[in-house]
Amino acid sequence: LTYGYRAFRIEVIKNIRWEEPRHPFFFETMLKPLRLGYKIAEVDAPWEMFMTRKSSTGRAKSKDLLAYIRVGLRNRFLPKRLIRVH
Repeated sequence: LTYGYRAFRIEVIKNIRWEEPRHPFFFETMLKPLRLGYKIAEVDAPWEMFMTRKSSTGRAKSKDLLAYIRVGLRNRFLPKRLIRVH
């Protein structure tokens, strides 16, 4: 969910009320445009795993997972009129 590139038309960026300040923002950038009916295309991006740091503790991973679930549920049930800025 957090790897890759995303390109948006400027109208998409300006017309959506963005709320997430942390990592779940990447999930939000996929969900909100989809909810509003914008088309999304996927472009392959080569990726190799690197091990330069230790992974998070179990508690941190659980906290991150809950943040993603919260973003997903909120955006699933949020009325479309509250997603748009205008």
